[in-house]
Amino acid sequence: MLDLVRQLTRRNPLPPLKPQQVWDAALDERIASEVGRWAEGLPPDRRTDALAFQAGLHLLNDSLDAAHELAQRIETSTGSYWHGIMHRLEGDYGNAQYWFARVGRHPVMEEMRRQAESISPGESWDPIRFVERVRRQAALRRDETTERLERLQSMEAQLLLRYCYKQATGEELPET
Repeated sequence: MLDLVRQLTRRNPLPPLKPQQVWDAALDERIASEVGRWAEGLPPDRRTDALAFQAGLHLLNDSLDAAHELAQRIETSTGSYWHGIMHRLEGDYGNAQYWFARVGRHPVMEEMRRQAESISPGESWDPIRFVERVRRQAALRRDETTERLERLQSMEAQLLLRYCYKQATGEELPET
């Protein structure tokens, strides 16, 4: 399973702001089977977090439909967070903002505020405002701003993925 995480978190180029198709269909099948089996081995009270981890892997693979199906079943702030990211990626910006508003205060957002500064000095992380920035940029020609937003988007997904893994296992996700 760590091989899946490694492949998805080391993508080059980074996932686009608005993907048009699944990045790697074979990886999508592996995510469904391998992560599904892993989740079944966890205690029942941790399976929701494992489901959230699986949704995140699908999103990192640009598999919006698979991620959406899972995120809809996760009735937690983390599920709402993945749901918001998924709608932002598909270009349903109003719906994304709705889901981010449902998240409330999430530990990943605090870490994202700290990390965003390293990518974009002066960056004040707010996922709802970020949706608007992505909406404006997605309609424009690819440039340095697009690349910076892609780095922020990738960082956000990876932080949330690590959070889900820790909640599911009680351990940090090994460095990939």
